[in-house]
Amino acid sequence: MYILYTKYGIIFTINIKEVIMHEFISESKNNKNILQSALLSINLPVNILIIGSSGLGKKLLAKQISPNTDTFDALTLEELINNSKIDISLYEKLILHNVDKLLNKQEFFKTCEHIKLIATSNATLNISDSNFAVKLQLNKLEENPEDLEIIKQSYIKEAMFLSSNNKINENIKYDLSQNGKSLKKSIFKSIFNESIGTNELEASLEKHIFKELTLNKTYKELLEVFEIPLLKASQKSFKSQVKMAKALDINRITLRKKLHKYFGV
Repeated sequence: MYILYTKYGIIFTINIKEVIMHEFISESKNNKNILQSALLSINLPVNILIIGSSGLGKKLLAKQISPNTDTFDALTLEELINNSKIDISLYEKLILHNVDKLLNKQEFFKTCEHIKLIATSNATLNISDSNFAVKLQLNKLEENPEDLEIIKQSYIKEAMFLSSNNKINENIKYDLSQNGKSLKKSIFKSIFNESIGTNELEASLEKHIFKELTLNKTYKELLEVFEIPLLKASQKSFKSQVKMAKALDINRITLRKKLHKYFGV
């Protein structure tokens, strides 16, 4: 699969793998080992626990190794069992998400002791090893650069397609604070900002201002929505406050007051 993009006025292409983002990415050695262990364990009479922080693909991995298995949020299933709204004996295998949120883990696992569980958790559970014989710990994205690069390129491809933008922003600030979730958001924001037109910008501002007006914001307070980006762009465009004041046709004293108000300079 090739992506066209421009840099320095020249057209380039990137040859990237077709990545189906409903599959767990396992190019790195660590994730290959995790996927292999999960696939080997899925047919054994043991429970599997997938541990890792948000945005690492825990749900994708669980669904990939057991695609036709019913899925529940653990807390929701616990409530259904406690209220006798589900016959748990009908199930032989279940995927459970967020098992760390269970209120009474000991009683819950006793109720499900005859069911094979593939569970996900954002935290290590304080439960006995007999509940989960197989524990798979997912590393942060930044620790698996091979997987990170594939995921980056997939999100870039998706954002470019949706925005009809064929130019990659070379200055994307990749946010990995929440792994895949924040990474996708940072890429989409960057590429969509490059492609947004006047009509879209006005519509977005109108929606934001409408929301702010419901909070009784005044005209002076709402001016920040326009002044802050205007001043930031002017600071990037002009080297001095003198040139900024001249270009914006604003009094230099007024300009200094606004810069101090918003940026402390």
